[in-house]
Amino acid sequence: MALYDQKKIDLEQKVSFYLEELRGTNKEHMTIKDVLWHQAGLVAYIPFWSRTRTSLGWKNEYYSNTESSEYPLQVAEGMYAKTAIRDSVWHWVIQSSLTGKKDKEGHYGFVYSDLGLIMMQHLVEKVSGQTLDVLVKNTFYQPLGLATTGYNPLQRFPKVQMAPTENDKVFRERLLQGTVQDQTAAMLGGVSGHAGLFSSAKDLAILMQMNLLKGSYAGKKYLEESTVEYFTQTKSPRSHRSLGWDRLPAGGSSSYISSLVSPTSYGHSGYTGTLVWVDPSKEIVFVFLSNRVNTSAENTKINTLGIRRKVMDVVYKALK
Repeated sequence: MALYDQKKIDLEQKVSFYLEELRGTNKEHMTIKDVLWHQAGLVAYIPFWSRTRTSLGWKNEYYSNTESSEYPLQVAEGMYAKTAIRDSVWHWVIQSSLTGKKDKEGHYGFVYSDLGLIMMQHLVEKVSGQTLDVLVKNTFYQPLGLATTGYNPLQRFPKVQMAPTENDKVFRERLLQGTVQDQTAAMLGGVSGHAGLFSSAKDLAILMQMNLLKGSYAGKKYLEESTVEYFTQTKSPRSHRSLGWDRLPAGGSSSYISSLVSPTSYGHSGYTGTLVWVDPSKEIVFVFLSNRVNTSAENTKINTLGIRRKVMDVVYKALK
C-alpha cells in the first residue's frame, strides 16, 4: 500500500518486471494484482522445512544448535540457520509448481497462498531497498507508537511476555515461545511476507484505526485516502477478496466473520486464530487474538465452533 501510494509500483504490472529472477519461469506473467487477490495460480503452502532435515534430525548444512556468524538466524530457541537458507527457500518458491486449476476462461481461481506473500516481500525489499522488518518499523510501527509490534520479539522483550504456541514435534522438536510458529517464516529467520509478526491487541487496534481513518492517525498521514479505499474496496472479479485484504464471502457464510458486518468491511485472519476487522460503515475496529495452536496446530475448534464469528455477532448485536 505504501509503495503504491508513493507510485513506486504498478499493481497491473507483472511481478517479474521488478524481480528479474522470475523471468523465464512459470511465474513470469503473474501480476501484482493477481498475487494480492490470491488468484495467480500459486499453491497454498509447501513444507520446505522437510527438505532441511532427515528422520535422524536437522541437516548440518542448514542448522546448528548454537548461534554463530555462520548460523545467525534464530529458527527457535537453541536452533539457528545459515543465512544461505533464505536463498534456498526463495529458489524453491521460484521453482514451485502451479495449481493447474483454471476456469473455462483459462483463469486461476482463489487459493490463499503463502508463496505469493513471500514473493511480495521480495518485491517490497527490491523496490524499497530496505528489508521488510526495517521498512515497516520505520514507516508505520514507530511513528504510530506501536510498542510491541514487530518481528523476532525475543530480541526486544523477555520471553515471559510472549504466549507459547505449538509444541512442534516434527521440525523444531520443542515448545515454541517467542519465535514464529510458521515453519517457513522460522527458516527465514523470523521475517517473512506471510508470517512472523508479533503484536498486542492494543497495537493492532491502533494500526487498524489508521486504516479506518483512511490512512491517518493522531494528526499524521500515513497513506492517501484513495490508496486505502482502492486496496480495501477493489474486489476481485473471481472471489470475495480485496487487494491483500479479506472480505465477507458472498452469501455471508463464514466460520470467522459475522454475517452482520457491513459490505464495505475488510480485515485479515491468521493461522493461529487471530483476526482484525475494520468496518468503515459502522466505525468499528475488531481485534481478536487467540492461541489455538497451543499446544497443537491440529486444534481446529476455533473454526468448527465458529468462535470468532460468534464473538463478532455479540459486538454487532450490542450496537443495534
